[in-house]
Amino acid sequence: MIVALAGVVAFGLLLAANWRVCSSAVYPGVAFAGIWLLEFITQVFAQGVLYPISWAALAVFVIGASSFTAGAALAYRGGTRQDKPTASVSVQPEPGDAVILWVFVALLIAGLPIYIDRLHQLTSAALFSPTFFFQVRYGLLEQAAILNRAPLVDNLVVLSSIFALSGYALSDGARRQRVAAWSLVGLALVYNLLSAAKAGPIALVVALFAMHVLLRGQLRVLSLIVPFGIILLLFGVVTVGRLGTDGQSITLAQSLASTWEVFLSYFSGAPVGFSIYLDNPQWVPAVWSPWRFFERTANYFGNFFDVPDLHAHYVYVGPDMLFNTYTAYFSYYPPYGIGGVIGFMLALGMVCSWIYRRALSLGLVWLVLYGILFEGIFMTIFNEHFMLSLNFILKLIVVVLLISGLRRQRWRRGKGPVGMSGAVS
Repeated sequence: MIVALAGVVAFGLLLAANWRVCSSAVYPGVAFAGIWLLEFITQVFAQGVLYPISWAALAVFVIGASSFTAGAALAYRGGTRQDKPTASVSVQPEPGDAVILWVFVALLIAGLPIYIDRLHQLTSAALFSPTFFFQVRYGLLEQAAILNRAPLVDNLVVLSSIFALSGYALSDGARRQRVAAWSLVGLALVYNLLSAAKAGPIALVVALFAMHVLLRGQLRVLSLIVPFGIILLLFGVVTVGRLGTDGQSITLAQSLASTWEVFLSYFSGAPVGFSIYLDNPQWVPAVWSPWRFFERTANYFGNFFDVPDLHAHYVYVGPDMLFNTYTAYFSYYPPYGIGGVIGFMLALGMVCSWIYRRALSLGLVWLVLYGILFEGIFMTIFNEHFMLSLNFILKLIVVVLLISGLRRQRWRRGKGPVGMSGAVS
């Protein structure tokens, strides 16, 4: 209890300090300190349910957070800052935006039966049934551990999220454009739910939340209630689906109670897991190398590196409670110690803040990219979503740059691009 209360005080002070740098809920320093403050508030109420966090683990968390927020402040104050948007604004619309978005909708609809067929290779259960969630999840995990390269069709899940984020950034146009944008968001949620993982839908909603605040220029109570409710709903769909695999019926009250219990356990369990790792490092082999993306890329051309399975070993974080998430620090501390935590966090804070300043100008690429980085900040209480997500981030940059290129081709009716005649000389 004392360590948890100390964490509340430490991160509360860090939050106040970062709020003085930039009074925005989506500024990297504020977001990082804020999510860790909520984490330790839940630790206070989780006493007896989870094992306590050690002082050594708290020191690592505070040092890492201080390094991240220091890097964010340096980058934010070291350049020319854009003023925060103060009214409802949007990415500058282009005439062809609706066409681009509807093409993406058509691609995802056409790919849905292909992806479902891929999942039916893992299970013959009905879609979204308890058995479906169980068999798909563990089937995908087994394949990921065996295969060096995922099947090409799995990129449909990645593309659905990228299309949804891009579509939301362009959703303030005509009605058909808004319908297309929200269709992309809905399709992305379906694709992510089909993968039977909790992280995908949550990551998408968190990234959309950050983009929403940047686009609207303010944070309202509804902006917090809606995404939190959606996260619980999506979390509940997968959680209750897995709990029902024993064939027993589950009442609504049991479903709600189980969802809330598992959500709080996930939210609070990872820091406890990292604390247990610090006490007994030999219990949990370090598998989250920050260079994993580069090692796997090199292995496409030969077996140069031994890249372990990404999923870490489980440990008991409470009585009869097994988890295998260890916060983002599990990627930096095991190989490099506290110096690695300081170095990586300082650099990541600077990168996030640098991109945040550019996202304030509401450029499409910067806006979508910061949405994903904000999601990475949120996920630091679970695992590392910066270096370990470089594959996704690079794909996102390529696709959004392609969209930006298409949007610059402003076509006139009956003619070619602006400044060119329709005839070929």
